[in-house]
Amino acid sequence: MTSINPLDLPEILSAVAAYLERNDVVRCIRVSVTWYKLLSPILWKDITITGTGGKDYFIRDGPAPDALRAHRDLVHTLHIDQSLPCRYSAAYSKLHSLRIKSVLPIRQRGAFGEDLIEFISLNPSLVSLALAGLDGYLDATLWRAVSKLPSLKTLELCRVGMRTVDDANAFWVACANLDHLRLFDAYFVERGISVFDIPIPDILFPLVTKLELRTPPRDPLDLMRRCPNLKELSWQSKRHHPALEVFAQDLSQGAWPGLEKLSHFHYMPDETLEMILKGMQRITALDLHLNDFGELSFKILQRHFNSISQLNLDRCHYVTSDMLRDIMCSCPNLLDLQAGEILAKDVVADEPWVCLSKRKLSVCFIFDNTELDLQPMIFGRLSKLVHLESLGIGGRSLLVVKSLPFTLDLRLESGLGELAQLRKIAEIDVYNTNQWPEEGDIQWMLENWRQLKRFSGMVFKGNATQLKIIEMLNARGIDTGNTYVQ
Repeated sequence: MTSINPLDLPEILSAVAAYLERNDVVRCIRVSVTWYKLLSPILWKDITITGTGGKDYFIRDGPAPDALRAHRDLVHTLHIDQSLPCRYSAAYSKLHSLRIKSVLPIRQRGAFGEDLIEFISLNPSLVSLALAGLDGYLDATLWRAVSKLPSLKTLELCRVGMRTVDDANAFWVACANLDHLRLFDAYFVERGISVFDIPIPDILFPLVTKLELRTPPRDPLDLMRRCPNLKELSWQSKRHHPALEVFAQDLSQGAWPGLEKLSHFHYMPDETLEMILKGMQRITALDLHLNDFGELSFKILQRHFNSISQLNLDRCHYVTSDMLRDIMCSCPNLLDLQAGEILAKDVVADEPWVCLSKRKLSVCFIFDNTELDLQPMIFGRLSKLVHLESLGIGGRSLLVVKSLPFTLDLRLESGLGELAQLRKIAEIDVYNTNQWPEEGDIQWMLENWRQLKRFSGMVFKGNATQLKIIEMLNARGIDTGNTYVQ
């Protein structure tokens, strides 16, 4: 009976290739014609092209224009960074996402604008379009071309300049049928003011369910109120900005009844945050990094413990260990938790965690010098999180930075072996903590955490053992960014 190599089965080969690095896929397609046909769609699906940014915009990374055109029907996502898009202009039958980031000489401005319009017009299948670093190229003609894309749902602008009010008005018209709008700094080139500093035309955006604002307008409420069906909102404001309380009042009066995901960066007072959370009928995700989340907000959050799936309370200095313990023990659907410090004694002294489907956990477990025997118990709690992909045990509060804490000790003698079932771990972050792993501890990680891609934030004294550990990790292709060798 003739045996069959499993890798000769298309479904098996495709499943294995999904876990390979790009360079490995390149080598695999050279094995045979069959492998080439099966793996080429994986190789060409997502393409990033990076130029030198020099006068002639030579390709620094990515396929040559002729090669890309030859495989254009396999491309779903195309990112072009500091290279001339006209070199790659073609009709990509399956192109889903296009991102162009470029700064071109002034003498090429007119030609570039025409090339960009042609590129967009050739690809009506676009669902997502991102434009970044384009200073003065986004005129009304381009926005009219964008408005004709029948499938476009997401538009992102980052550090882009327009020239006239007509350009801005045409931009708003192009947004009328979008689902997701991301505005990261759009301005008038010659006036030096934000696009938001002039009145928005009398247009509603009823299809926009996700709105993200960075470098926000003086008054973001005008745009928000034109998006009555928001489900996700991300914005930032200065402390005590008057728009915060007005936004809370609008919520309490029934505005944005579908809003369930909120991200706000930069010091919102606890009292105002309480008003906002009261106005949200259902909460599934909150990113409140660097806000004054405290007792008032926490009481409202408790009403949503069964629905919350993502919660970021990092550097919210009024969040207590008791709060974090209650969250871990009461939120069954929590997939992503990023917060501050939790006392080890609070973890082990209460009921078990219920958020066992968690994908990401970032908290700093604090032990005093008499509690280090609790380490195995904490590892035991973590061992239940078999779906965990990212684990952060570093500290980022001012208190922790001034004095590196006793946190989890990632060594086998402290209980690391309990985490053998965490097969999906891809990222470990130990920022601002002391760690003393030996080569044997690192070898255990490499053998048990085959998906590990990043181990960051280690503080080393520079001895031979610790330098050997860095070499071991790097040899396996693991990023050791933010590792500090004294």
